[in-house]
Amino acid sequence: MHEAGHIAVVPAADRAGLNEHSIALREQREAEEMMAIAWSYAVCMHLGIDASFVFHDEGYQKGGSNIAENFNQGRYFGVPMLQWTGMALERKNEQEPDKPVYPAMLNWLRD
Repeated sequence: MHEAGHIAVVPAADRAGLNEHSIALREQREAEEMMAIAWSYAVCMHLGIDASFVFHDEGYQKGGSNIAENFNQGRYFGVPMLQWTGMALERKNEQEPDKPVYPAMLNWLRD
């Protein structure tokens, strides 16, 4: 699921050339990594999957369960970047109060 997140958060023009090596060389790789993690958590919530299934003890350099615990408690990272790309809202917007906020997504693909 996490690798699908990498595909989802990069601009459409860059998707076809993605692979494990090109992802590591991307200029925005750190931001895209955080976005892919936040996207993966949103997918879990959307599908009703326990986040610990994706964010398990052995994943994410053995920090997966810590990520799941923090996200389950609303301590997110990567969401401001999802908001910047138009994929999610970090909090309710007074002009558009009916739009859902993260972990709900506005768009599953960046563009």
